[in-house]
Amino acid sequence: MNIIIYIGVGILVYFLIKRQNKLTPEEIAAQKKREEEEAEMRKAQAEKQKKKEQERIKKQKEKEKKLLSDLLNSNERVYFSYSFVSKTSDLFLIDSSTNNILKFSKTNAEKLYEEGFKIVDIDKTGSSAQLEDFNFVIRFSKQM
Repeated sequence: MNIIIYIGVGILVYFLIKRQNKLTPEEIAAQKKREEEEAEMRKAQAEKQKKKEQERIKKQKEKEKKLLSDLLNSNERVYFSYSFVSKTSDLFLIDSSTNNILKFSKTNAEKLYEEGFKIVDIDKTGSSAQLEDFNFVIRFSKQM
């Protein structure tokens, strides 16, 4: 008999707890509204972040374009080559203010020769004599 009472009380407690966890239609509507507002805020934040990133990229490209223009107008240029083995090997301008390689300035010695430049100095920068370590800094000069 006690077991039946315990089971009955257990079932009653279970249904009371389950009933308390159920949301009313108003609460469900309010929760959906909050979720929609949060989704809109996340979307607006993502859009704002995207615009900010696009503006940053635009400014970076303008800065690179101006830097490249300034360097290309110079009669003295310093280039970097990962492997300078022929006149068609890839060369990249070096920004003298930061010593960074400008990947977007790819050219080769053949094109520079056509523009009237000549090699003034070459320095090997690799630490060994292996082909993959033949990195060079090459200074070109244009005589007027």
